[in-house]
Amino acid sequence: MNRLSAIYTSPDDPTYPFFAFHEQIMSVGYSDPKPILFIYLKIIRVVRGSCVWMLAGRGFRLNAGDYLILNNIDSRALAEINGDNPLIIEQAIFLPSSLPPRLGCIDFFYYDLDSRVVRPDAPHYREIDDCFVQLSHEARGKLPQRDNLIYAELIRLTSLLSRSLGLTARATRAGEVGRSRTISEIMLYITQHYSEPELGLDTLSHLFGFTKARLAAEFKRFSGISISRYIALNRVQNVILRLRSQDVNILDAALECGFGSSSGFYKTFHEITGKTPSEFVKSEFERLK
Repeated sequence: MNRLSAIYTSPDDPTYPFFAFHEQIMSVGYSDPKPILFIYLKIIRVVRGSCVWMLAGRGFRLNAGDYLILNNIDSRALAEINGDNPLIIEQAIFLPSSLPPRLGCIDFFYYDLDSRVVRPDAPHYREIDDCFVQLSHEARGKLPQRDNLIYAELIRLTSLLSRSLGLTARATRAGEVGRSRTISEIMLYITQHYSEPELGLDTLSHLFGFTKARLAAEFKRFSGISISRYIALNRVQNVILRLRSQDVNILDAALECGFGSSSGFYKTFHEITGKTPSEFVKSEFERLK
């Protein structure tokens, strides 16, 4: 049986959730549920073992010490575990909105696929590895100012990764980094305003100075999903966060997260997760035991 232990979960602040997990994986077929897939950024460190991850249809072999960069767009799945021993990984998981787009320290999440793996021979690897270990150490502890230090270490880690990959990587498409910042700002706005029922293409095109057609096309080209889908994913994920951290009614949580009706909520939730809200929450709790 796979074992997942939460090292740290941020305070009840839906605009800045940060999660650190230590995971022992015994069997293949492990993959992220889609609501999380398109919401969070992940930095995975292989602690022990060897494996193959499928990322946007391509296979990447990882060994102990390697890092895998996962954005909130590309599909991913663990396809193979090599040898008889379990795979042990650690993950830093956070929202794109956790770090201000102006810092430019999450641009590398959208580099081409060849630039999503950091190996021990990469530039600045030792600094990256030391920083990840320190981030994990802070997450495990309960010392004063832990949240501030986690935030500082996360900025340092992503900045070091950006520096390292920037020396060897090329952007996915011409102008992709600049475009990623614009779309990241829109994603940040959605993350902060998902609870507003009127949030949609009309509102966003007006706020960011795009025609509706251009904004819809640019967002879809960059993210691979529509704006309405991204809003729905944010709302569903935040319903799940509320149900995990608070003693609230499912429908009340849905209304708090911007859903206008119970029928619309249940339809969207089932479409995204493949489960009813109660089934999904139960499965998540089982997974974290």
